[in-house]
Amino acid sequence: MKYLDTSIVIAHVVKDSLEHESCKAIIQALVSKKEKALFSGLNISEIFYVLQREKLTIDRIRKTIHEVVKMPGITLAEVSNEKILEGLTWAEKYQIDLTDAVTYLLMKKYKIKEIYSLDKHYDKFKDIHRLTELKA
Repeated sequence: MKYLDTSIVIAHVVKDSLEHESCKAIIQALVSKKEKALFSGLNISEIFYVLQREKLTIDRIRKTIHEVVKMPGITLAEVSNEKILEGLTWAEKYQIDLTDAVTYLLMKKYKIKEIYSLDKHYDKFKDIHRLTELKA
């Protein structure tokens, strides 16, 4: 199992993204259950915020979130209050946002070593590996 970062979903939805095709392949692998990934409610909130900022319609945003939540290869992780509070410390320490800090903590909790992400700040963590395309 890997972790799916919000950036992959965004690049998949935003068709003019340079990474659209590689992200589309990751999403298709999750839809077909060839890949399995963890995702959290914080990531879903982030999808809403970013797609709204990108001026997508509420119907398109709703459809995207529904597709992610129902995606066969996705497992939604619950985020405890403790993880959020711990994430605040990690966010400050590594100068990243709260969602990304909690993502890292969830990866540690579930012993996940790889993350599909376009965000280079995950490279700060030497115990995980960032993937930008479908791993063969």
